[in-house]
Formats: sequence, structure tokens, C-alpha cells
Amino acid sequence: RRMRCRTAAVLAAVLAIAAHGAATSPLEKVTALLTELRAKVSSEGGQEAATYERFACFCRDASAAKTSAIATGETSKSDLQARLNGAGARRDHEDASIKQKEQAVLTLEGEIAKLRGDRHADALKYAKSEVDLTRASQGLEAAIRMLKSAETATGLLEVGRAGESLRQAISMAEALAPTDAGRRLSTALLRSDQVPGSVYAFHADDVVSTLEALRAELFRKRVDLDSQEDSARRTFEALLQDKESAVAGHEAALESHRQNRAAETRAIALASQDLTVTSAQLLDDQRYLTELSTEC
Repeated sequence: RRMRCRTAAVLAAVLAIAAHGAATSPLEKVTALLTELRAKVSSEGGQEAATYERFACFCRDASAAKTSAIATGETSKSDLQARLNGAGARRDHEDASIKQKEQAVLTLEGEIAKLRGDRHADALKYAKSEVDLTRASQGLEAAIRMLKSAETATGLLEVGRAGESLRQAISMAEALAPTDAGRRLSTALLRSDQVPGSVYAFHADDVVSTLEALRAELFRKRVDLDSQEDSARRTFEALLQDKESAVAGHEAALESHRQNRAAETRAIALASQDLTVTSAQLLDDQRYLTELSTEC
């Protein structure tokens, strides 16, 4: 089209020459006009070439810039997706750890409750045994004093009305700490009670020594009972301390896991937000590059 325009211009110039006067020769005028036209066409062609060159440079530079931006965006998108996946995996791990620690605390609290219940039951049992031993010992003490005061000059002991108190004391002691001597004395007292109005005489020393042996046996029983109670209490306190320390450790770890989970949740939110922005920008750059390729 430009060539046709230039040809038309040349023809118009030639026709114009024919219309001019004789001041200059037609050849000179044609030559001058052609020279002027060539200069004008050359100038316009140079401007057009410069414009085209600028457009080509723009296309090249814009395409390179968008290609680089797309590559950077794809890398950023990949990195952000990796961050998002990593934070999600770490949050899931913290969730599992939290669940595990909560279950461990619940289990320990149940064990502590059972431990306290067992200790309470053992303490009640000890208290009852302690009361029984104390009453039996006091009964034997009273019986020994009574027998010593009832001893005759011949060294014999007449058991009459005092027999009931004596039998009760021996029966109570035998129930807690049975001995052969105690059983024999208890049997003899029972026989004396089976004959109404009868009075059986016993050697006072034998009876008192039997009661004192029973008292000693009750004392040993009390020592063993106290020792067992002390051991059980110490064991309970040690176990309780261990379990409470374990609970404290799990609760501290639980708090740490909860803080870590909160941090990972924030990281997920930030990574997700950045990924959304980066993905949108990347899509915009890709569309721009496609349009640029079409136009250029």
C-alpha cells in the first residue's frame, strides 16, 4: 500500500512539472522533485522503522519480563504450597500429640483416684484393727490387774464372778492373736462356766503368765500392723508423687503442643493467604503474556 502511494505521488509530481512554466527545464524540475520526494520517503521510512523497532523492543522486553515474572511466580507458588503442606502436616502431628497427652492425663487421673480410694480403704482397715488391738490390750491389762489382786495366799486363783470379764478379755485377744496357751485357758474357763455355782481354782502364776503372753503377742501384732501401715503409706505417697509428677509433665507437654498447634495454624493462614495472592498474580501474568504473544 505504501509503495502504491509513493508511485502515485511520483506521477502527481511529474504531472505538476508539465504544468509549470519555462523558468527551469522540465528535466531539472523532475530531478529536483524526485530528489525531494526521495528524501521525504526516506525520512518517513526511517521514522516507520524506528517506530517498528521501538515496538519490537517493547514486545521483546515485556515478554522477557513477564516470562521471568512467571518463572518467579511458579517458584514462589511451589514454595508456598510446600510451606502450606508442611505446616498442615505439623499441625496434624500436634493434634495427634495433644490427643495422646490428654488421654495419658485422663488415665493417670483415673489411676490416682483409684490409688487414693485404695489408700482410704486401707487406712480405715488399719484404724479398725488399731482400735481392736487397743481394746484387747486394755482388756488384758485390766484382767491381769484383777487376777493379781484376787490371788489367794496359797497361790491359787478362784474364778467366780470374775470369770466373765476374764473370758471376754481372752476371747478378744485370741480373736486377734491366737495362741495355744490362750486357747487352753479359754477352754478351762468355759468348763468352769458350764457348772453353775462352781468355783474352779487355777494357779495364779499360770493364768497371769498366759495373759501376759497374750498381751505380748498383741503388742507384736500392733508393731507389725503399724509397720505395715507405715510401709503402705510410704508406698502410696511415692506412687502418688510419681503419678502427679507424670501428670504435671504431660500437662506441660500438652501446653507446649497446643502452642505449637496455634503457631502452625497461623502459619497455614499466612501461607494460604500468600498462595492466593501469588496464584492470582501468576495467572494474570500468564494471561498478559498470552495476549502479548498474540499482539506481537
